[in-house]
Amino acid sequence: YLNLSRTTYYRAVITNGVCATAFSSVATITVDNAATGGTLVGAATVCYGNNSGSLTLSGHSGTILGWESSLNNFATTGIPVANTTTTINYSNLLATTYYRAKLSCWTCGNVYSAIGVITVDVNTTWTGAVSNSWHNAANWSCGVVPTSDLNVAITAVTNQPQITTSDAFANSITFDATTTLLVSADNN
Repeated sequence: YLNLSRTTYYRAVITNGVCATAFSSVATITVDNAATGGTLVGAATVCYGNNSGSLTLSGHSGTILGWESSLNNFATTGIPVANTTTTINYSNLLATTYYRAKLSCWTCGNVYSAIGVITVDVNTTWTGAVSNSWHNAANWSCGVVPTSDLNVAITAVTNQPQITTSDAFANSITFDATTTLLVSADNN
């Protein structure tokens, strides 16, 4: 045999003129094709800290050994995730996160899938949807009260924000024309 591309079965056929034909036992030559990493479907841009979803591996071959995540696009070793299914779930990410699947074949070594990226948006916009309270998550476009990691945009809506406690945070605040932010006088 030479250059087989798929698993092939062989057996010898033995004949001797007058005797009945005899067959040897079957010998199997298993061809283990190289693993193919495949692609990840489901990349998304999500809100900071208030997100969930999944990435799905497709177009792959080989055995899924697990998944890895990274905050630096695998510039350093990825963080192992114990999951051998074709789907990886994420939730409440605080930073852009990269994912890949690790696959193996018996004789060909390990390969990785293409990288899937969940981009975390660190911007949130005041909507004033339910009240004027800075601390009500329902008043923010991403459904979370801003932290010192988030860039805030205050837009011209009916309910303008009010801060009535001393624990309000933002990385930066941008105001539309005609908008206000009321901070109570007793706050520092």
